Amino acid sequence: MAEMLLRHALPAGSPWEVRSAGTGVSDGLPPSRDVIELLAEAGVPFDLGKKTNTLTAALIGGAALILPLERHHAQTVLAGDPAARPRVRLPSSFAPGPRPPDIEDPFGSDPAVYRACLAEIRECIPGVVEWLKANG
Repeated sequence: MAEMLLRHALPAGSPWEVRSAGTGVSDGLPPSRDVIELLAEAGVPFDLGKKTNTLTAALIGGAALILPLERHHAQTVLAGDPAARPRVRLPSSFAPGPRPPDIEDPFGSDPAVYRACLAEIRECIPGVVEWLKANG
């Protein structure tokens, strides 16, 4: 969801490539029906051919910004590549006001958790876009 929300929010012609990868997911899983439905409700296009990707050292090394939803995801990234620290930011750090640091990863949860996750990510996206514009 975060990948599709950020892609949708970036201006046309943006030089940024947005990719998602999981710290505890296998490659090649199809999208959750809940994700597809929620993004459709939000007016965000979803590539139905999109499959899950496992986070790799190559993805970490090539990323200008890494946005793990939860602190334990950030710790996993940093355990794999401590030099990535300056590029790792929780999406919540881009929210317009104070909020808890973690956005619960909805993987495998019920639709209400997916809906809450989408709302929390959406709150952070404008700040991420502004950061990318300023650092592009």
